[in-house]
Amino acid sequence: MPVRGTCWACWRASRSPRTAITRVFAQGGWKAILVWFVICVILHDGVGWPIYASADRVLTRRAHPGAARGGPGVTWINHVRVPTVISGLLLVMFAPMIFRLRNSYFEGVTGFSENVYLWNWLLVSAILFGASGVLFLVRLGRARRRVRRGSPAAADA
Repeated sequence: MPVRGTCWACWRASRSPRTAITRVFAQGGWKAILVWFVICVILHDGVGWPIYASADRVLTRRAHPGAARGGPGVTWINHVRVPTVISGLLLVMFAPMIFRLRNSYFEGVTGFSENVYLWNWLLVSAILFGASGVLFLVRLGRARRRVRRGSPAAADA
């Protein structure tokens, strides 16, 4: 019997989640969970971390170009970093549904189709980046007004 069917059968037959988890581990489900965990750790630490650490380092070096020219000191790096992290976390959490790696089990149990997850994720990501861009423009406008008024120290805040 597949692990998914075993998990569901244990969950329905048990009186508490603790009992269901114990039954899954006792029936060999712990091996699949351990393999999944090890693969995630290897992919994150061996592949993901170097990629996004390098990208962040490159972006951080370019984050203060206005300060070198005497312009307002509003950094844009966090206005890119925050929506990227949130959008990435949503992608990781909902990847099977976004990429439609489904089986008929999901739609049969929930009654929902996975056809909307990609568009919803793209919409949420666009809203996050758009709102962050608007916030950056507001902060940049305020900093420029402060510089014009003659208080450049206040623009760095």
